[in-house]
Amino acid sequence: MAGCLIVVAAFQSATKIGNAYGLAIITVMLLDTSLLALVMLLAWEWPTLVVSAFWLFFTFISAAYFSSNLEKVPTGAWFALMLAGILSIVSFVYYYGQTKKAQYIESHAVELEDLFEAAPNDGDKAVEMAWRGMERHSAQSGVTIATNSTKSGASAAVALHPGLQRLRLVGTKLPVSRLPGIGIYFSELLTGTH
Repeated sequence: MAGCLIVVAAFQSATKIGNAYGLAIITVMLLDTSLLALVMLLAWEWPTLVVSAFWLFFTFISAAYFSSNLEKVPTGAWFALMLAGILSIVSFVYYYGQTKKAQYIESHAVELEDLFEAAPNDGDKAVEMAWRGMERHSAQSGVTIATNSTKSGASAAVALHPGLQRLRLVGTKLPVSRLPGIGIYFSELLTGTH
């Protein structure tokens, strides 16, 4: 509402606002025609000849209106172009930031196997059995969680397993704490943890 009031106060004329609005609408129609043609071609798998005929017909009409609206840039259509440019920059900066964040999280992910070690005197056999127990569903517990393990190559349902009580956290030697129930944590990672 505040944005609309500012635009009306700045333009002070329905004609100037119409100029800005007209260019915005015809640009959206031009882009929508192209995007619909892509959907028809890639998603719906329509014949290329049919999609080309559709795209050429509607793009010709939209382009004719678009070219006539370009004359209105000095008299108000500049606002729509400026606003679109600002929003595009914000979107690209956001996308760049999200990409960098995802790369950082992925590069600092820790595999579950690297967090645990065998308890004293248990040896490698206990760890192997505990991990094997995690990688198959246990009918006794009835509670499963999901994990992806790139080292073991497994992506399976993981059951809470009594053998995991023998595992200790690497470095601190503290035993793995087990609680009943399910914990759900949002993560953008497909493998590992952070």
